[in-house]
Amino acid sequence: MLETFILVVSFVVVGLYVLSELMKNHGVPRRGNVPMRNSGLPPIFGAPNGYASFQPTTLYHGTSLQNAFEIYNSGMWMVGNSFPPAVWMTDNFAVASGYIKGTGGIVIISVAPWIRLTNRGAGVFTYEIPSAQPWIEYYQVQGLKPVGVLDVNGNRLA
Repeated sequence: MLETFILVVSFVVVGLYVLSELMKNHGVPRRGNVPMRNSGLPPIFGAPNGYASFQPTTLYHGTSLQNAFEIYNSGMWMVGNSFPPAVWMTDNFAVASGYIKGTGGIVIISVAPWIRLTNRGAGVFTYEIPSAQPWIEYYQVQGLKPVGVLDVNGNRLA
């Protein structure tokens, strides 16, 4: 009777160990750039089930002044001819101001902790939008909230 009990416990322990190893290798989503499936839903991205990763809570996006105010007022983003198709941001104000050619605006972005961004290096982050239509469609990205607009000198415009 004792041998049967020990045998059953041994099988359970070995089974749990094997299951935990399988979960480590196959069952837990990896961090990083994992493509999102196109579900055919309206273009609202960044749902709270995204994988959290270490990233800044405030980012900047340099663009024309008109586009900066459009983003700030609507919360909508348009993807240009970038690869990958994404919203491109930086944690460095000077880098963002380099994109505005002196007359544009810099959108201040509050980043939700659950949104998954890809770090492209040197403080550059992207939020990829698979199958984006460059220069055609606007996208709402839940978790990237425009909270202000700055000029090239860092003066708050909105």
